[in-house]
Amino acid sequence: MVAAAGDKERTMNTFARGMGMAACAAAILSGAVAGAGTVPGFFFADGFDRPASTDMGPYWTETWSDWRVEGSVARSALGSESALMIVNGVETPSPYLEVTVRHDGTIRPTYVALVSLYLDNAHCVFVKVQDYDLDGRYDTAYFYLGNNSHVPWGDMEHGYDDWNDLAPYFSEARIATTIIGDQVFLAIDRDMDGDVDENSTFVRDAIPVAELGLGIGLGGYNNAWADDFLAVPEPATLALMGLGAAVLVATRRKHRV
Repeated sequence: MVAAAGDKERTMNTFARGMGMAACAAAILSGAVAGAGTVPGFFFADGFDRPASTDMGPYWTETWSDWRVEGSVARSALGSESALMIVNGVETPSPYLEVTVRHDGTIRPTYVALVSLYLDNAHCVFVKVQDYDLDGRYDTAYFYLGNNSHVPWGDMEHGYDDWNDLAPYFSEARIATTIIGDQVFLAIDRDMDGDVDENSTFVRDAIPVAELGLGIGLGGYNNAWADDFLAVPEPATLALMGLGAAVLVATRRKHRV
């Protein structure tokens, strides 16, 4: 089901207001269990605050190439190679995901992606921010099906390479996605104050949900930098955690397929 234009705008605005409400949970859980873990039925968080290793630990399965922990952050494989890892034991049709991205300033093509509805590497919703212009800043968001696969679905505005310009460009931000029915939303918080920046929420419709799965994860390319990953299987749990997402919950229920 695709929401009407007015409903889509309201849902998008509500999602934008909800972003950042859950960010504190990552820090709380990270400090409590040395960087990663789950609160059953509530959320999964990984601050990657553990010794350097090419083993991402028991919470992750690396399904494409390699991730590593380095300097208490997650880094994807070096060189021109995509990397994808999936959270173990967390499956949901309605994930809310957040991660902090940072460009280290080295001029190279690089991206970080939030992955939802994962069935396998070819069947998932893959939303990335990328340094397309090679200027040391993230400038473009892309929407794909599959691991950086360029595969389109129904509501593609720019063909197989569906994108949004992210001006003003940034070297660091908190990004979030959520799935609502057959829609995927992306929001960006450049100053990481818990509020989405103006004109920085984007949406795509008509995801082929029936062809996809329930997993969640993180993608990266060419030594990408990512930190404080957070996944809320059902944003209704935000309200239960006292983080004030009641409006988001109500909106999501209204638009669920």
